[in-house]
Amino acid sequence: MSGSVVCLMLFVACLCLLQQAQGSFMMIHPQKMFCDADYVFKFKAMQMVEDNNAGRTKRMVPGGNRQPKKQMVEVQRIYKGEKMMMPMMKLQRDTDTPVDSFSAATKIEAGIQLGMYQKEFKKNEKCVFFGKMFRYRNDTMMPASSQKMMANLGNTMVESSITKIMRRGLRRKYAKGCKQGCKVRTVYWNTTTKSKEFCDWNVNQFRPPQIDCRKTTQFCYRGKDGYCQWKATKDYKKCLKRNKLP
Repeated sequence: MSGSVVCLMLFVACLCLLQQAQGSFMMIHPQKMFCDADYVFKFKAMQMVEDNNAGRTKRMVPGGNRQPKKQMVEVQRIYKGEKMMMPMMKLQRDTDTPVDSFSAATKIEAGIQLGMYQKEFKKNEKCVFFGKMFRYRNDTMMPASSQKMMANLGNTMVESSITKIMRRGLRRKYAKGCKQGCKVRTVYWNTTTKSKEFCDWNVNQFRPPQIDCRKTTQFCYRGKDGYCQWKATKDYKKCLKRNKLP
């Protein structure tokens, strides 16, 4: 077998692995994203600023900074981890003023590092960001000076895709499930086993163009019997009817 054929096969294999990785990132329930995140907030993306000093090979430098792949955003609401976010935020157009607390009446900026496969956010695009603090191998948290907001595949959610139930989850319902110790476990088949630790989310239950009713209209919490269960909302029943499922 020639070297060119081997290289081609390796290239195709890498593409397949990348596609699988992207799919696995996307198959994450928003409640799991919320519970696993150290901080969660909604932002409005700012305009990417062109670096006029880049010479012939001009490139877009986010937020007017010279650091590549960094985009400034306006923090509009914090759902979780406000204290953790404080060192990474600043008052709009004022790099010397630290932020002690968040207020929706005050315009506050934050810089988000764009991962390898993360596209630039469009100007004024609103998203919810699920962030993780950087930690050492022994799980101790790195100092504030080493912390960065990193956007990768699967840890941002466009606001237009967030349903009424998901917004309710972000405000309080997801946090309630987290505190109760009820997690969302991704599975690929139907299960009927009761658990005191998780709710099973069968990602194969709904196929495009069907709407994933578990993801968009339900959250996991601890029932009166002590077991974790899905909340049977009215929106979930309506979603099933639209999908024509029992």
